[in-house]
Amino acid sequence: MKPAVAFASRKDAAHELGFSRQRLEKLIKQGRIPETERGVDMATARKVRQEMLAQRVELQPVPAPSKPSRKPYSVQRGAATTKDEETGELFSFADARARRENVNAELALLKLDSEKKRLISRDVVRDKEFAVARIIRDRILGFPARVANLIPSDAMQALTDECEQLIRELQDAASKIAEG
Repeated sequence: MKPAVAFASRKDAAHELGFSRQRLEKLIKQGRIPETERGVDMATARKVRQEMLAQRVELQPVPAPSKPSRKPYSVQRGAATTKDEETGELFSFADARARRENVNAELALLKLDSEKKRLISRDVVRDKEFAVARIIRDRILGFPARVANLIPSDAMQALTDECEQLIRELQDAASKIAEG
């Protein structure tokens, strides 16, 4: 059996303690493990490691969420978790990765539909709607002029007013549909 060393390099200390080098450096930066010119103080480092292991054993898992549609899971201290902004529910890194992959798959399907010309851009739809609305408007407003010879002048003014009112009502209805 090798005798315990009092001081070690960061690399050797991390290996002996079972930490990643980044984790050891973080503990040194936090001041939990001292480092001198001779190296990392191994006696203190071993105590800190034992304390960390003891804390881990004492932890109890968090109860699973009550939502039945999701798989039940428990969250342990130190696990990579985050909070859902909409529901406030905790979910793991694996859940976040699965959500991201689902979104990426949906985006890929939209791109495929677009490339296969199964989707129409918003600008094209807007231009076509405008063209249809313009044709309807011109036909309605042109109607009184076509029947002007058949109708007396006082009735003609009433017909023109009614056509203009109809156009305003259609524009208001279209605006409400577009907003909703």
